[in-house]
Amino acid sequence: MMESFPNTKVIDLQAKEDIKKKVDRSENPILSSLHQHVKEITKKVNTVLENQIVTFPELPKWLRFNHYIHRGYRVRYTIKKTWKSLFSLHNETLNIWTHFIGAAIFIYFFVRIFTLETLMKATITAKLMIAIYTLGGLICFLSSAFYHLWEQHSEKFQQFFLKIDLTGALNDTSPETGGIKPR
Repeated sequence: MMESFPNTKVIDLQAKEDIKKKVDRSENPILSSLHQHVKEITKKVNTVLENQIVTFPELPKWLRFNHYIHRGYRVRYTIKKTWKSLFSLHNETLNIWTHFIGAAIFIYFFVRIFTLETLMKATITAKLMIAIYTLGGLICFLSSAFYHLWEQHSEKFQQFFLKIDLTGALNDTSPETGGIKPR
């Protein structure tokens, strides 16, 4: 068992400076070469950290919920980098784009509701029901797209957008709102 030395907590800064002066990298080719390798490794590590595409074991615990996906995770992207990630490949690319495309289709349908000749003759109740259903689909797709886009930003963002995503899905499948199905 190791002994505890209470005075070892204080670092002698002067001794540290003396050691730095004695070991000059430019005078020692081995240290100079080692320093160059450390700089190269540091540069590679910083590049990886900047891109932040990681594998499952490297994920923070709050992102470890699907052990079947092994790589391609974005982690803690900034707001700007998250928006840029829309145009890069990662494990959520298809989820994000398929939901944004679905939302665009529902926007198109919503606009068409008021321009189709057959619906121009429909009652206000029928138009309202179709509009509610279409908006429900739009909300469902948008909320899911935003969840998949922002889940990696932080644990707070993940929890917030997960609630929105589930609310959007519930909205679209609920018989009281958008999920009205004919019998």
